[in-house]
Amino acid sequence: MIGESVGQGDFVAKHLYDGDKIGVIDGKHAGLAGPRYYDAAQFYLRLRLDYGADKLAGRFLKEYRSFLARDEKVSFWRELKPVLIQRFMEILWGEGKDKERLKILLTGLGEEILNDRIIE
Repeated sequence: MIGESVGQGDFVAKHLYDGDKIGVIDGKHAGLAGPRYYDAAQFYLRLRLDYGADKLAGRFLKEYRSFLARDEKVSFWRELKPVLIQRFMEILWGEGKDKERLKILLTGLGEEILNDRIIE
């Protein structure tokens, strides 16, 4: 069942810090009724697009899924995919008129999302 969840709203590497435990800062985009897995989608895309860490991003999603309850593991990709697409479309919009960058994004990550090759 697709649901809503509490979210940080801008979950990216620069908002993490390492103290006695790993912490998250900057909650200006936080909310109580956001799409489930919004933060996971955001973090995944930023690892790939900002840091070029494709393998680490994939590992992150696998580890993230491993912490879910059994029934949530089954629906994880079905619920994550629309959020990934929404976040990805926003990124594409932000690229503006850089046709080369758009082509790279669409033929790489875009095809992976649409062909369900993000989580294998």
